[in-house]
Amino acid sequence: MKNIILLGLILLLSIFPALADPDIANIIKSLPHKTTGEKNVINENLESIVIIHHDPSDSYGTGVIIDDRGYILTCKHIVNHDMDWEDIRVNLYPDEDKSYNISFIWSLDLLDISILKIDVDRKLRPIKMGQSHKTVVGERVYLISNPVYHAWQVTDGIISDLRYSEIGFRMDFIIASTPIQHGSSGGALLNEQGEMIGIIFSGVMTWTFTRTSIFGSINYFMAIDTIRPFAWEIILAHIWLSNRK
Repeated sequence: MKNIILLGLILLLSIFPALADPDIANIIKSLPHKTTGEKNVINENLESIVIIHHDPSDSYGTGVIIDDRGYILTCKHIVNHDMDWEDIRVNLYPDEDKSYNISFIWSLDLLDISILKIDVDRKLRPIKMGQSHKTVVGERVYLISNPVYHAWQVTDGIISDLRYSEIGFRMDFIIASTPIQHGSSGGALLNEQGEMIGIIFSGVMTWTFTRTSIFGSINYFMAIDTIRPFAWEIILAHIWLSNRK
């Protein structure tokens, strides 16, 4: 039976040689995004997710719009105050060709988070935040991120574990099986109501026999209930200081 399946696969690839071409992924990801169709609680959040691109290193990451004035939440290991900010660009959904400059506002090593700001001539769509303390093990969740240069991808999984740490304040962590890859960091973890309950900052990585790194189904998210108080204090302080200038 296995030989029959293998033979069928070989015949399929010989009939459609493009499927066997390793460049097919590059071809597909260069195609425009289809933005028409019915909205649901998951895909309506695509507008709240941004691509973060560091030009010299050609590295990518993900950010989440959390305020309509252009404030973006992401991971500190993607961007930090030591970088040359002229090299950091951001793309808004669904346009991968038009990029914007961005300003660094604040970061916190302990939580691996940074707050950035993009200045555009319109209000942006902030993501709706949920309450991560209400999540339960086994709950279905969705991740929107930009893995391996594929922008605005949605993956799904379940919450496999919940952890916390008390270090003067409570830090909550979510472990989920949503697939990730390089570039997913900073992506939004959503519950079935389309509310963000965490952002991805790390995952368990393994190596294949070809020395290619792959991520498994154990991935770590900082819970939004832990992030929210810090983020909003910084945003409100920045708005106040900006209005005094």
